[in-house]
Amino acid sequence: MGVQGFFKYISEKYEKIIEDVLGNCCDNLYLDANGIIHKSIYPQDKPTPTSEDMDEIFNYIKKITLLVRPKKLLYIAIDGVAPRAKMNQQRSRRFKRTKRPDMFDSNYITPGTSFMTTLAKCLKDRIAENLRSDPEWRNLKVILSDSSVPGEGEHKIMKYIRDQKTNGPYDPNTRHIIYGLDADLIIISLGTHEPHFKVLRENVSGNNEVLSAKPFILLNLEVLRKCLATDLNAGVDKFPWFDLKNSINDWIFLCCFVGNDFLPHLPSLETREGAIDSLIFLWKLCLPKMGGYITNNGKVDLKRLQDLVTRLSKMEVITFKRRHENNSEENTVSNDPIRLWEPEFKERYYKINLILNYLIINFVKN
Repeated sequence: MGVQGFFKYISEKYEKIIEDVLGNCCDNLYLDANGIIHKSIYPQDKPTPTSEDMDEIFNYIKKITLLVRPKKLLYIAIDGVAPRAKMNQQRSRRFKRTKRPDMFDSNYITPGTSFMTTLAKCLKDRIAENLRSDPEWRNLKVILSDSSVPGEGEHKIMKYIRDQKTNGPYDPNTRHIIYGLDADLIIISLGTHEPHFKVLRENVSGNNEVLSAKPFILLNLEVLRKCLATDLNAGVDKFPWFDLKNSINDWIFLCCFVGNDFLPHLPSLETREGAIDSLIFLWKLCLPKMGGYITNNGKVDLKRLQDLVTRLSKMEVITFKRRHENNSEENTVSNDPIRLWEPEFKERYYKINLILNYLIINFVKN
């Protein structure tokens, strides 16, 4: 979920951030485990999972642990009850999903189901067994935050890191690695501003297949931070109040305009069309007038944001018309009832989307 196409964009723009897994280790390893669950038990033609499937989930966890050999902590996080904004998105997505009678329904991978209760018990048993018998695990602190604990997996992980920094004692040189395919892991991990943080993920091809020659890669956020320092500082270094940490926080906030798990992204912004670069260009234009940053200690300065959004709105019509012209040249027929390239598209956009979401949510409730 999150920002569609973000990993492709960031890895192609900043090639030096990609590292081999070989030779890397860490102090703390965090697993956003829902991806592992889906990968292990939900091929398209698989029936109801068995105890062997539960073992497969844990075996994949062990496989990742062996790759980076955490020295101090293994934190396994499974999605709990999501925030209300995410629930609305989930209901819409799951309402549209269909399944065959002989297939496992992935909706069972949801907090509160008997399947998730069984899974949590199996994982606790396997963790206890490994702590007793596996020398690699004996000195590890292992935390399982299962689906009974509210919050999405990645957000529970970030809360744990923040709590450790706040409540201390905390070593600022702790080496963190977080596993997961979701693009938002890159963004929220960058938001910790930890100096030694990497993202571990499968190395997938364009058709989403894992490459057998090099199945895993690491994304080095320390290197990404240096790349962003160069980009964000270019042209604005004359401002005496320029601050890298605040600049990166603004960059993270602007990425949410292109996609996030809680609100629909702005229809004029697509990563493959250079939306993030366009937003940073506008951000630099607005900085002199704003006199400061859009975000400050986790809060948004709406007046400063308005300056940027006003400039962005002037680009919308041009973007929609260009897309329509490109589709016309390719003889692509558009069935879009909103017709973003025609006048009064904003009224149609809000009317259609708000009514559709209202109908889906109320259908699910009833």
